[in-house]
Amino acid sequence: MSLPLLPTTVIGSYSMPSWLERAKNDYLQRKISRHDIEDMHDATRKAAIKDQEVAGIDVVSDGELQRDNMIDYFAEKLAGVQIDGTKRSYYDFYDSVVRGKLGTAALGLADEVRFLRRFTTRTGKVSITGPHALVKRIRNEHYPSEETFALDLAPYAERVPLGAIAGETTYAAMVDVPVRVETDTAPLEVESPPGVGTTLVARFPV
Repeated sequence: MSLPLLPTTVIGSYSMPSWLERAKNDYLQRKISRHDIEDMHDATRKAAIKDQEVAGIDVVSDGELQRDNMIDYFAEKLAGVQIDGTKRSYYDFYDSVVRGKLGTAALGLADEVRFLRRFTTRTGKVSITGPHALVKRIRNEHYPSEETFALDLAPYAERVPLGAIAGETTYAAMVDVPVRVETDTAPLEVESPPGVGTTLVARFPV
């Protein structure tokens, strides 16, 4: 689908319906199965796509409602990051730690692209959390500094396996979550380590 000169898109995830919040917590407490929660995720993702189409959005996302948050979703998939898989509420964060050099692993975004292609003919978009946000949440017990951890983490976006989906075109947006620290006197904006871009938007022909 050709895009206009100034295409429209959405920023961020769709709001979580209260019934899905309860279902996610039920899943974490093993009250419902993975199959059940995945069915619910798919239903809300299809609804999010349809909402954007009705609104006339040019570049659509799947709403990202299958993601509990933008840290755990990728931390669980990063080779070399260990996850404490216990949390009782979906809005909590796992305790994640890196104790060795990061490896190479697929991030599962190809499945998100396939989902978009099944349910819309419009250009699709998937979001990737940037290294600055990840190093602020994943505990570092291997790298000599936060900077070296971030620099080793930065290329992980290059491993997004979108090229496995022949004949499609999608947008992938890699974004960092801003970090704001309150001090005794004034808020302090924390900068990314040198050499680590805070925002990268790339179009992948796949």
